[in-house]
Amino acid sequence: MVQDFRAPTLRPRLSGSAARCVGVAPLLVVLTVIGAASGCSGGKVVRVVDDVEVPGRFISDVAYAAYARGAEHEARGQYAEGLAAYAQAAASDPGSVEAWTRVGALQCRLDREDEAGVAFAEARDIDEDYEPLWRARALCAERRGDRSAALVAAKRAVGLDPERDETVLLYVRLLDADGQTEPAGRWLRALAILSPSKLPVWEALEAQARRGQDELWTRHAATQVRRLRERLGQRRPVASDRSPWQLVDDALLAGDIVAARRYVRQARLDPRLLPARAIVLGHTALAAAEAEVRIDAEPADTDTRLALALAADLLGQGDRTSRRMGTLPATVAPLTEVGRLMLGELLLRHLGPAAAAQWLGRPISAGVEGVNELRQRLREALQPLGGNR
Repeated sequence: MVQDFRAPTLRPRLSGSAARCVGVAPLLVVLTVIGAASGCSGGKVVRVVDDVEVPGRFISDVAYAAYARGAEHEARGQYAEGLAAYAQAAASDPGSVEAWTRVGALQCRLDREDEAGVAFAEARDIDEDYEPLWRARALCAERRGDRSAALVAAKRAVGLDPERDETVLLYVRLLDADGQTEPAGRWLRALAILSPSKLPVWEALEAQARRGQDELWTRHAATQVRRLRERLGQRRPVASDRSPWQLVDDALLAGDIVAARRYVRQARLDPRLLPARAIVLGHTALAAAEAEVRIDAEPADTDTRLALALAADLLGQGDRTSRRMGTLPATVAPLTEVGRLMLGELLLRHLGPAAAAQWLGRPISAGVEGVNELRQRLREALQPLGGNR
C-alpha cells in the first residue's frame, strides 16, 4: 500500500477554493504534454516556489477535466469530440492561450480554416510569443498546402524555442520541401549535437543525408540510429521457471534497470511498461530515469511521459519534466488505462478527488486512501505484477 501522500512541492498561501490552484506546476506540464495545458479562470493566486512568490491564475476542476478529455480524444484521432472538449475548456477559461491553440489546431484538422484562424487569433491576442501556437499554425498551413505561410510560422516557432526537437524537425521538413536542403541539414546537425540520444532526430538526419548523397553523415547517422534502436531490440525468450514479468520485477526491485531491460528484450515484452511498474514497486527514482530514456526512444508515448511526471512529482523534482515533457510530436499514442490512472493520481494529489473523479469517470476517495485505490487499479492494469502480459 502507498503510505506517503505528500503535499505538493509548491506551498500555498491562500485559503478557500483559490488555494487549490497552488502547487499545480507539475500538473500543468503534464496537461501541456497531452495537448491540454491551461491557465485558470477567475482571479489571481500566488504560488510559492523556493520561498519566491509567483503570481498566477486560478485553475478550475472543470477546465482541467475538459482539457484532459480534449487531449485524449485528440490522441485517439477523435477530432470533433476533442474540439468540443477544448471549446468547453476555452469557454471556462477564455484567457488560456493553450486552449485556444488546441481549438484552432482541431478546427484545422476538420478543414474549418476560417474557424481555425479565429481561434489562432484569440490565442495570439493572449500571448503572441507562445511557441506551440506558431507550431500549430505552421502545421495548419502545411495541411492546406500553403508552404510559404507554413515556413513563416515555423521560422517564428524555432526563433521562440530553437531547442525544441519537434519544432526544429517541422522546420527542417518544410525547408526540405521548399528545396532549401543546405539550411535544413545545418539545423538537423545542430539538433543532433543538442539531442544526441533522440532517435527521431538521427532518423531524420540519416534520411536527409541520404537524399543529399552525403556519405559521411549518412554513415554516422545510420550508426547512431542502429545504436539507439538496440534499446528497442528483441531477442529470444529467457529459459526460466519464473514468468518473464517476474524476472523483470525482480530486477526492478534490485534496482538493476540494465537487467530489467535485458529480460524485456529477451522475452519480447513491452518496454513501455517499465517506468509504471517501477513506480508501483516503489522504485520512483529508477522509474523517472527509465522514463527519460523511453521518451528519447519513443517521443510519442504519452504513457511514459505521465510516468515521468508522476515519478518526478513524487521525488519533489517537478521541474525535471519541463524540457522533456514539452517536446511532443504532432501525432502521439493514445493514453492507455495505465496512463489514465497515473494522470488520475496527479490530479488527486494536486487538485483533489473531485478533479480525479471527473477525469476517471468514477468516485475517488480523498488523501492516502484515494492514492491507494489508484495504485491498486494501476497494479491491475499492469496485469498484475509478475504476470505474463
